[in-house]
Amino acid sequence: MTEIERLKEWRAEEIVKLFLLRLNIGLVVEISPVDQFDFIVSLKDNVNIRFAIEVKSTQRFNKRLNIQIKQLEKYSDQRLITMPILIIKVDDIKEVGEIDFLVYPSVPNRRLLIRSTYRFKTLNKSNFNKKVEIIKKWYSFIELENKNNKPEETVRFINDEILRKLAVEEIDRGFLNKAVVAYIEIISIQDYGVSNFTISESLINFIKIKKYLEHCTNIAKTVIMTDHDPNIIIEEIDFPMFIPLHNSFILFLPLDSSNQQRILATVFSVMGTALEILNVSIQNGFAVRGGIDYDDTYISKDGNQILGAGFNNAKTLSENLAETYRILISNNIKKLIKENLKVVNPTIFDYFKRYIYKDIDSRLALNPALILAYSPEIANHSLSKIYNIIDNLPDKKTINNYKPLLEKVKNQDLGPSDISIFD
Repeated sequence: MTEIERLKEWRAEEIVKLFLLRLNIGLVVEISPVDQFDFIVSLKDNVNIRFAIEVKSTQRFNKRLNIQIKQLEKYSDQRLITMPILIIKVDDIKEVGEIDFLVYPSVPNRRLLIRSTYRFKTLNKSNFNKKVEIIKKWYSFIELENKNNKPEETVRFINDEILRKLAVEEIDRGFLNKAVVAYIEIISIQDYGVSNFTISESLINFIKIKKYLEHCTNIAKTVIMTDHDPNIIIEEIDFPMFIPLHNSFILFLPLDSSNQQRILATVFSVMGTALEILNVSIQNGFAVRGGIDYDDTYISKDGNQILGAGFNNAKTLSENLAETYRILISNNIKKLIKENLKVVNPTIFDYFKRYIYKDIDSRLALNPALILAYSPEIANHSLSKIYNIIDNLPDKKTINNYKPLLEKVKNQDLGPSDISIFD
């Protein structure tokens, strides 16, 4: 966040603080002790009625709100959201605001719900009081629920009807739709584990790849596609979610179908992240093989379970067809690119023509030469890493699996493919 952006956020908070102080409706306003909210508010005549307020300036409001919602979802999964939350959007120039619930107290659902759509109202005393009345009703409901609830009797056996209900509820909380999925296997001739309670260097290097992905997801947060001028951003989209699985990483990103450029940005986010895994893996002494597909996918709310055709196809590509340590592109992805590529910013053409090539068996794959970053020093460093891996391989057959990767990088084949590869 730039200094100007920080100043705008601070000014927005001050505008709301002044509004709350002038209300004169018996509120106790405290600065929030945690980063997730700006204020904690309680009623003077009933301190048990509490709610949080999050303030955001109108500048880049949607992006900042999306980040906030992701944080709240983690808290919700851990049952750490314990009070309603109001969101106030402030125009710091005009000194006006709008208000709605960020976390809504739903009596019919008997829980606090993170809002996905909003109906902002002008920030004034009347609209603020309406929100407070909803919050009061929620706390009255909770108090009554607590009185009526008796300790449940422990049941040791469970029937199929209850199991089915629990299963459906869990599926409803997860994601079930079209998504771009990559299955990336990290290949090593060494054991990742421990021996005599000593951590192997191979294990450390493998965990470094996981830490890199955590950094991308939690710190960098987005993948940026720029024009030929790097200061001009064409698209900015989330990094894919990743799931570690034994010696593999699953990348997952729901398809943003709001327009054709966003569709391709979704595909590129997964492709670009897969290529970064290849780069980090080679620098740490590992090879990579994998597959990328687009299809129906289910992923649980906690991210610990992924099922469906998208995942299955990506895994099959990796295990059965990527024996020469490639990251293959499925026919579903090829079709998705072809259907959308001709009606977007021309620079998007260059991304996909440069990142994807047709191999000798006519399959599309990610171009590993892009890890060279157009730098002779980095090229030589990466080549030396690949040679080091090959020098430690046990047999000629395994060495042959590395040849396409080695040749592509050694030749520094960075030129764009012909658009006909998508036909």
